[in-house]
Amino acid sequence: MTVTELLIAVLLTGIAVSYGWGMRGAIIGGEKGAMLPGALLGFFLAKLSGIPVVEDNAFVFAAAGCLGMGYGGFEPYAQTMEMVLHHNSDIWNPGRGYTGLMLKGANWFGICAGVLGISFSAVTGSVYKWFEIVIVCALIPFVQALGIRIFNKPYDKDNNVFPKIYYSRNSREEWGGNFLTLMMLLAFTAIKADWFSFFFALVGIAGGAIGWAISIWLYDVTVHPTKNGKYILGYFQKNRMVDNWKIMEFALGFCGGVSLALYFFLRINTVRKLALPLVTEGLWNPLGDAQEPVAWAAFALAVLMIVQYFFKKLDGNRIMELVERAVYFALILCLVLLGSQQMSQLVVFLLIIWVVLEKNIFDRVDGKCVGAKFIKIFCAVVAVLALIGELLLDNGYSMMAMLSMYTFFYIFLEALYAVTHQIHNKGENSLWSRLKGYLLTYAWFCILSVVILVTAYKLF
Repeated sequence: MTVTELLIAVLLTGIAVSYGWGMRGAIIGGEKGAMLPGALLGFFLAKLSGIPVVEDNAFVFAAAGCLGMGYGGFEPYAQTMEMVLHHNSDIWNPGRGYTGLMLKGANWFGICAGVLGISFSAVTGSVYKWFEIVIVCALIPFVQALGIRIFNKPYDKDNNVFPKIYYSRNSREEWGGNFLTLMMLLAFTAIKADWFSFFFALVGIAGGAIGWAISIWLYDVTVHPTKNGKYILGYFQKNRMVDNWKIMEFALGFCGGVSLALYFFLRINTVRKLALPLVTEGLWNPLGDAQEPVAWAAFALAVLMIVQYFFKKLDGNRIMELVERAVYFALILCLVLLGSQQMSQLVVFLLIIWVVLEKNIFDRVDGKCVGAKFIKIFCAVVAVLALIGELLLDNGYSMMAMLSMYTFFYIFLEALYAVTHQIHNKGENSLWSRLKGYLLTYAWFCILSVVILVTAYKLF
């Protein structure tokens, strides 16, 4: 890989993850929203590797990135950001705010990088044994719970009782679970002498921490006027045409994506050596003929998690939340790391489209949009059609179908929500004045989407 090829690969990966992070914060958020930038990260790393056997199995690495990035979404950070952004208020504490965000960013990208690194080694079957993968994935929910108990307890918002190390005002924090999970992944890769994955995770830690510092600084300096009373972004900021939160998200995704891509492509010869068994023996498949039915059973179990929406006592219930996470981010991840092509295919298309449609059908548009019933019906129809397509297509959805869903379909859903939401929320200002703040953000989404799709068409 020449220097020019390296720089182009790093830049394109950074752009893809930047888009994914920005869209994550727009359309769904949380751990499920974080699937999108993670999938784009894994997919672009594999497809730009220049290693045919890695490119051919890009869906596996996209699925690993998708699920690995989800862990960081467990952690709320809005109140931590307030400590940096809310100048001249009682909560302003930039030192504590930066520290908390960098810790959360380190956990977020560190776990994703660790999982991605393991996926490049695991799929060969030459580094990890099947039962080691199963044990580690099964331990993750318990390690998460233990980390929360050690670092994020006691927590009693009503009585103003909070943990000793705390980066919010009154929000429940879970960074301890991610921190302990990250430590387990580092220990696991070190014990197995998988140094590629070990250092990949360390780069993720550094990239996530530095990325958060840069992105929250950009948010801070653009949202507030300078000493002379002017804004850095001038007219656009003054007329509320800039979404500073989106500046933060785009920057964080770009920094995290670039750091991981730089490490990956600098170590491309190591990846090439790791991939040698794939050339001669194919993708590791310890599940054998059971791969396809097990994958569909796991997907069905994930879809069944919607039961919580039909019972008010379950919706938002802590136990239900933990069960859902165990299914999405432990069971399904385990199958992906065991080389299940069927599970990977289901993750990168059906699961990713499902989570956003689920959000719109059961939660997001309720009482907040004009034509909410129509939007729900539309999303339900799309979900059914997507499932039928997966069943009818011999090899599942194509790469371009997947990327089109990630980009312009997501943009369409987000724009549909924004317009109908603003029409519903009648205010003193005109509809145009309320919508113009979206224009630059959606224009940027479209530009990044074009870059992603053109790259895919030309290079993949």
